[in-house]
Amino acid sequence: MRHGLDGYRFLSDLGYEGAARICVTHSFVIKNMALHEGQWDCSKEEFDTVKDFLEKTEFNDCDRLLQLCDALALPSGFVMIEKRLVDVALRRGINDLTVEKWRAFLELQLYFEKAIGRSIYS
Repeated sequence: MRHGLDGYRFLSDLGYEGAARICVTHSFVIKNMALHEGQWDCSKEEFDTVKDFLEKTEFNDCDRLLQLCDALALPSGFVMIEKRLVDVALRRGINDLTVEKWRAFLELQLYFEKAIGRSIYS
């Protein structure tokens, strides 16, 4: 979470609130801090800051689209969403809520496919 929080603070300080917002929202397809895989690398105060931000923020289609785009990318480039989800699980581990998060990403895929009238892969 460190990169998202640092990005949020940096861009906020520059006055880029929209871009700063995405630094946090792209990591939370569901607004539940327990869904964060891996080790939390921020302080309790920073945890509370992110939690409060998520509770106050209503996700819009821009947030959702960037969550989807993030779920379609690895350092090597574009991948199918399932490959990205497995990659994150292998690197960061899983928890009791991982399947719920995977469902949310797949629902996001369907949401945008319905909006554009075709597969996101086409």
